[in-house]
Amino acid sequence: MSFKTKTLYILAYRTGDHCNRLFQSIHYHAHCLENGYYFFNPTLVGMLNNRGLLLNQVGDFFHHFFIYFGTIIRFSVCLFQKSFLSRFLSINIVGGWDFRSHQLTTKYRKELSKTYSLSTLISDRERSLLSSLNSVKQNGSIVLGVHVRRGDYSTWEGGIYFFNDDFYRKHIELLRLELSSLGKSVYVIVCSNDSSPPNCGEDFLCQQSWYVDQLCLQQCDYIVGPPSTFTLWASYVASIPYAHIVDKNQRISLSSFTICGG
Repeated sequence: MSFKTKTLYILAYRTGDHCNRLFQSIHYHAHCLENGYYFFNPTLVGMLNNRGLLLNQVGDFFHHFFIYFGTIIRFSVCLFQKSFLSRFLSINIVGGWDFRSHQLTTKYRKELSKTYSLSTLISDRERSLLSSLNSVKQNGSIVLGVHVRRGDYSTWEGGIYFFNDDFYRKHIELLRLELSSLGKSVYVIVCSNDSSPPNCGEDFLCQQSWYVDQLCLQQCDYIVGPPSTFTLWASYVASIPYAHIVDKNQRISLSSFTICGG
């Protein structure tokens, strides 16, 4: 009697935070789906369902545990692979940022989007906020989401993607004009990690947690902002066209938008 060996991938070494971690995970996960492997990412425990600090710390524990005891874990896995148990299960400990399988994240978008969707375990106030945005769409408006990324972007890559309010206001006005030509009213949502509220000519400012801001962007019809996995993730998981502003002289138009493949 022969046994088919099962293969398990464990993503033990996370990279970045929030949406960076989600993108890291789906590329390994897509590889496993394509090859019929099992996949487990313990570092995401608590993050997808927003169940609070305690479960998030469980995910942190797994990450740091693998870092501090990585040598011992890899040695134990090596011994396991040499034992008779390897006839039944092959274990692979993986991590890192550079592993990519773009064709597969596109192929398995529907399944991955469902698996990695953010739960709506949020407060009544936050639920009311999301409901009001949904009502705007139901009333026929085009919802444009603008990600005003500040904070670390003042120094990242020499501040090349750090834009002021006037810059965003100009792009919002131009996109309003173009979108309104489609015969619908335009409603603009701004999400920002800035410590002070931006003033970009928006209709609604969402300065909530990353979790709620991400859910807001996923309700939009179009998303624009500087290069960031935050906008890319909303585009990928909700199949929303996005455009990244990569140059201060860039002109964003509807032809600039595309949907992230993963």
